[in-house]
Amino acid sequence: MAYTETTTRSWGSRLGDSIKGIIVGIILFFASFPLLFWNEGNSVKVAKALEEGRGITVEVQDISKIDPANEGKLVHMCGDATTQDVLKDAEFGIEYNGMMLRRKVQYYQWVEKSHEETKKNFGGSETTVTTYTYSKGWRNEPVNSSAFKEPGHDNTVSYAVNDREQYATNVQYGAFKFTQGMIEKLSNEKTYSLAEYKIPAALRGRACVADKFVYVGRKTAQSAPDAVITTKSAQQTAALDVERTKLEIEQLRLQVKQQELVQQDPASTAEQKQAAQLAAARAEIEIQQKELLIKQAELDAKGAPAQPVAQQSATPQVQEPAPQEEPCSVSPTDPQIGDVRITWEVISPKEAVSIVYVQTGDTFTPYHAKSDRSVALLGMGIQSAEQLYEHAEDMNTITTWVLRFVGWFLMFGGLSMIFKPLSVLGDVVPFIGSLIGGASSVVAALMALILSLVTIAIAWIWYRPLLGIGLLAAAVFCVYLLFKCRKKPAPADAERV
Repeated sequence: MAYTETTTRSWGSRLGDSIKGIIVGIILFFASFPLLFWNEGNSVKVAKALEEGRGITVEVQDISKIDPANEGKLVHMCGDATTQDVLKDAEFGIEYNGMMLRRKVQYYQWVEKSHEETKKNFGGSETTVTTYTYSKGWRNEPVNSSAFKEPGHDNTVSYAVNDREQYATNVQYGAFKFTQGMIEKLSNEKTYSLAEYKIPAALRGRACVADKFVYVGRKTAQSAPDAVITTKSAQQTAALDVERTKLEIEQLRLQVKQQELVQQDPASTAEQKQAAQLAAARAEIEIQQKELLIKQAELDAKGAPAQPVAQQSATPQVQEPAPQEEPCSVSPTDPQIGDVRITWEVISPKEAVSIVYVQTGDTFTPYHAKSDRSVALLGMGIQSAEQLYEHAEDMNTITTWVLRFVGWFLMFGGLSMIFKPLSVLGDVVPFIGSLIGGASSVVAALMALILSLVTIAIAWIWYRPLLGIGLLAAAVFCVYLLFKCRKKPAPADAERV
């Protein structure tokens, strides 16, 4: 199903908004300069700190004992980090001996997507046709459906639960101990196995296990805490809430009628009719299943056959039904809106770890370099000091280039907003406005590039003069090319007769 909305903005309204946008554009434009300057300085300082640390790192071969001679020195160590801590997710009855236990929750929700097509009209107005489509899927956060354009796509959450992450507090590294900050740097996560997992009593009847997920659905009359079940109480527990089931059947029949109307509607597309037919068929099957359950409940209410005397006992027998045999309100293969699924990630109790830190007593602290930046390197597996430093340098390079692009983009966006009123003015005749808009975008991109290079060059002149001068020369060359492209060739002299 899709919902279409058409809106028209007058030329005056567009012009007014573009003029207001100049203020935001100026803010973005001037904000880009300190970001670019700081980024270059930070990159240089981090590089100097790593260079300084590389030159004074001491290799430690044996981590099983603390060498007082290395106290206060920047050391490189490799070995196994281990813990005896047991991490618990009591809500789901999970206990794990490891360095991390992370709960990840997903919600089955309606999702609204929009697609816009904008057309400029003669006179400067603008018409936008927005098409909203709806689909179901698993999302990491509940989706607020109150602002959806088309009704009938209401989101709910069957079970209130959030993501959760917990780490061990005692991690041994030979004769040393990791600080909490070091523990939280550990990685190499693995999915927690649910092969022998048992559904907690509080979730019986509304939860099941499939693959790596625990699925939790709506609470039903069958969802009750497990307890000591005697032959008599088992008979009572097996009874269904008949009135509620009848109400559900009525709701399903209403859904069938709605889907039949969609099939009969001449405006419905072939895909919509096919989807309605499938939905109606599923609802009919569910109605039949619920009617069978009601009949079974009525038979149970009359009383089940008495148990043979030979099998009876003075003491009630405890019956622990297998979770997979219990009725469940959620289906992993056919989830409903509001269903929740949970998986867990863990870090094992023993992991090979390599570090470059300052040895401080029986633990470690970061190294503070002269450039006012810290060196604190931790990598999974057995890695040499050189490998750790190279990885840190690569990350510094990536971060620097990402922030350079961010700075350029802020500058480009700011200039585009400043130039926007020009294209809106030209939109009185649509193709003229498009030409002006395209030209102003090119100019904004080139100006942002030149000014970014100049800013970076000044920063490098401040921090590293030789490289900075080279960048400044590149910026000047770009300016030269820009003016050369704009220069028109002189017309040839007319031939005299």
